[in-house]
Amino acid sequence: MTEHPALVIPHEYEHVEMRLLGLLREAGFRVHRTFCLSEARSTGGTCSCPHHGSMACTCEWCTYLVYDKSGHLVATLTLYGHDERTRITWKGDAERLPELDAVLASIRASLDAKHSP
Repeated sequence: MTEHPALVIPHEYEHVEMRLLGLLREAGFRVHRTFCLSEARSTGGTCSCPHHGSMACTCEWCTYLVYDKSGHLVATLTLYGHDERTRITWKGDAERLPELDAVLASIRASLDAKHSP
């Protein structure tokens, strides 16, 4: 497994997540969410947010498994967002990561293009 440095995108989590999942699917990947912080919080846990210091937390953290067209696991993606920043980390099979790397590069380019002056 190869781990890549985090990609930090200065945009809200929901927007980055929606765009990233769309690009992955357009590239032929299947994506399966295995963890979602907001769903876990909705079960009634009583922990406070380390960034906001309260239960009224707007942070989001999800983990996804990414499969290629033949059903092989390519990578594990983790998205973490708070305060209009989203951090993407991924690790996976080094031989299969170039296609995924291209998708991640295109998300940064597409978001930067949409929000540049």
